[in-house]
Amino acid sequence: MSVCFNRIHGNQNLKSYFSQAITGEAMPHALILEGQNGSGRYTFALELAMSMCCKAQEKPCGICNNCRKFKEGISPDVVTVTLPEGKASIPVDAVRDIKSSASKVPIENDYKFYIIRNCEKMTVQAQNAILKVLEEPPSFIVFILITTSASLLLPTIVSRAPVFRMQSFTAEELTDILLNNYQKAQKLNADDPEGFSYLVRAANGCLGQVIENLDKRSVGNTTKRYQLIEDFFCALIGNDKYSFISLEEEINSKKREEFVSFVSDIRIALRDVLCVKKSTQAQLLFFISEEKAIAFASMLTLESIVNMIGFCNEALKNNELNANMNLLKINFMSGMWKRAHS
Repeated sequence: MSVCFNRIHGNQNLKSYFSQAITGEAMPHALILEGQNGSGRYTFALELAMSMCCKAQEKPCGICNNCRKFKEGISPDVVTVTLPEGKASIPVDAVRDIKSSASKVPIENDYKFYIIRNCEKMTVQAQNAILKVLEEPPSFIVFILITTSASLLLPTIVSRAPVFRMQSFTAEELTDILLNNYQKAQKLNADDPEGFSYLVRAANGCLGQVIENLDKRSVGNTTKRYQLIEDFFCALIGNDKYSFISLEEEINSKKREEFVSFVSDIRIALRDVLCVKKSTQAQLLFFISEEKAIAFASMLTLESIVNMIGFCNEALKNNELNANMNLLKINFMSGMWKRAHS
């Protein structure tokens, strides 16, 4: 028997660890998978479940009855908990449902899996409620908690489940994976190499984000997104505060996830600016043109760049606290100007 995870790109350390854990019957009964959205956390969680229940010699085969049901989302032994639509948190009632059903044996397999997506969205009451079952789970239960960062969970949760981080790919690694495995990527790169390059950079190291956006409309949106960031920096290093603040109207961030995406882009771009400020051999994550990053770096002090990165982190935290969106945008723009020109 062997476990190989052939459908998962990269993540060699994770694949090696879980291959040995599953073949040696040493799989933890609770674990935390952390990583950015689109990093493959849920896909890997399903691969783990399939590997533990697959009937083939090389696991997971992806075609046996158990694997097929897991992939199609119809296995009675996989329970996925998600953030309720229109809600900001996972309520304690959802966890109580887990506790009441966790004692029931699996229906078709040797194991039953609870996959909790966006687990950092569990209320404090919900996290405390799940502690008991994490401490003493039935032998046939496996909990897989999916989050952007384990640091957002209560320390008592983290102490009861080992944390594993999904790999973040470089732009070069993403390009190699895409061009060797996805026909849509090959066609897009042939038709619009610059647009393809923008799309890869915009994914912030997450393969899933690129795959999701392999179409012309997404390329157009990504190009506009890059142009907005460049406009932001051009206005930021200028002398017209009013013109800079007025960019707030162009930021299409009526939804929180759009604001998060914009601020995250700014933070990554600032990271590039900081790198070229300190080194001549920096690997850029956002800017395709090193000349643009160098030009922006020349107009900003090291201290102001560091302060703005910190302010981006602060803005993202305030977003998590459900602060008013209009105030968030206005405060973000004025705060960035202040730090750039202090």
